[in-house]
Amino acid sequence: MNTIALYFSRIAGLKTFIIATLIYVAFGGYVMPQGAKKIASLAGKPVEILDLQFSYTTTRAADILSAYTPEAIAFGVWFSWVADTVYPLVYGFLFIIILAWVYNNVPQHLAAYRYIHLLPITTVVIDFVENFFIRRVMLSYPNLQDSAVATASFFTTVKWLSVAALAAAAVFGLLLLLRKRMG
Repeated sequence: MNTIALYFSRIAGLKTFIIATLIYVAFGGYVMPQGAKKIASLAGKPVEILDLQFSYTTTRAADILSAYTPEAIAFGVWFSWVADTVYPLVYGFLFIIILAWVYNNVPQHLAAYRYIHLLPITTVVIDFVENFFIRRVMLSYPNLQDSAVATASFFTTVKWLSVAALAAAAVFGLLLLLRKRMG
């Protein structure tokens, strides 16, 4: 783990941040919205995406998926395997770079923060597990099982809480840097 932490700490900087941000913008601003548009096009109307909910029940998941055609579900599952497998890696890498860059500059006596930039790896794994269960739910529609939906929803909620924690860690690190620079 120390080798991985040191590697990301070493490459974290403005150049890597810009590259990671551009890749994130391409995925978050183009690839993922295009996938959602394709699902809506196949459904013949605007639809909601399970991944983008904070949580959902079996009834809510059934309501969301009832707007999908079989073709929209098939594409959604395929898109989850392809683009939504890469997307967590993209935003995870961006968070790793941001956190490493910020926390590389905190005072050395705060060694507890030495590995904080590896937390996004946990978020990526959570997102992968969420995607697995969402695909299971989508493929089982209309015969949804409460346990599968509850598990998918649990990981969806944990993913969003984890992303919020990463953002909070970045803001906290920036506040530590500001405090360091002000005195």
